Amino acid sequence: MSYSPQGPGWWQASDGLFYPPDQHPDERYRQQAAQGSGAGAVRNGSVGVFKRWWFWALCALVVVGVVVGAVVVDSGKTSSSTVEITTSSALPGAVPDVLYTTKLRATGGQAHRYVWTLVKPRVRRLPPGLRLHPLSGIISGTPKSADTGTYTFIVRVRAYSKANGHVVLKDAREKAFSITVS
Repeated sequence: MSYSPQGPGWWQASDGLFYPPDQHPDERYRQQAAQGSGAGAVRNGSVGVFKRWWFWALCALVVVGVVVGAVVVDSGKTSSSTVEITTSSALPGAVPDVLYTTKLRATGGQAHRYVWTLVKPRVRRLPPGLRLHPLSGIISGTPKSADTGTYTFIVRVRAYSKANGHVVLKDAREKAFSITVS
């Protein structure tokens, strides 16, 4: 696990960390990686896109743009530049073996896009069977009847916007939520 991809096929989990291809939860993805097809790589003849210098140069520019954007903090923050999670902390209850869906909402941060992640997912987690979609903020899935109880977890939202062709982290907030499965 890493805070950035270490090569072709590395994937980002809902905890925001990157993992090698052989740890992907989808068996088909792991098989592609084991066969050396560069899981997720687009092939052009016998030379993979990942071997082209311009691809890596473009990746470096994107990373530099994100890092520089994250380091440069907007010192004159107003209420519109601060992201707020507007969803109530007590989420609707879930019924075992019934499809559950709820959407987390945020406002502000002058965001082009919000990215949602769980904070310390191994300590405080969603009920088994539910997952948080990082781009939509939707929690969905089917909780199991053996997993009744109240689950408390922390969600972080990051507000990103585009500035001069770069993706820039504008703001981030965390909030505790709970879901009762009964």
